[in-house]
Amino acid sequence: EKLNITGAYFNFKARTNVNYTFNDTYTDFVYDFSHVRREVANATNETNPGVGLIINTNGVNEHVSYYSNAIRIVPAGKEWADRVNVTNLNLPHSVQKYDYQIDFRIIRKNNVIYFYYKSPTETEYKYAYKYASGLGSGESTLKFWYSTSFAVDVYIFNVKIREIGADEFTNLP
Repeated sequence: EKLNITGAYFNFKARTNVNYTFNDTYTDFVYDFSHVRREVANATNETNPGVGLIINTNGVNEHVSYYSNAIRIVPAGKEWADRVNVTNLNLPHSVQKYDYQIDFRIIRKNNVIYFYYKSPTETEYKYAYKYASGLGSGESTLKFWYSTSFAVDVYIFNVKIREIGADEFTNLP
């Protein structure tokens, strides 16, 4: 089945984690992107991929991502073994599905990370979860992060990331 994407996108086929560093630094930001996963023929496909960001502030990393139909966080300065899986959300969309578009939004404001999602037919993002970041405040570098140990074929598109002001996103939960 042909995937119809308008505008810029990136597609990767990988068997290990994928990182892409954004050029600018951000303090408070909104990061939107769309995700579609394709099945890799004749390969062991990843059963539990994750997609999100690595946020680095003052040399300390924090990983925040969507996986399955849940949220995964590797807290500031911690290792993969210390990850927190928030699985009681019952999100209707799953990163595991093939040929299925999900639109994601991650907001950081006042050192709190907010997770949102929607289908491409929905106009408004739905709130999923919030997390009080363990990173100090200040400018951060951001990396797109895709977590996998087995084969994936992924399209990421509709990528928008920008700094937000104090007068934006004032009604966050």
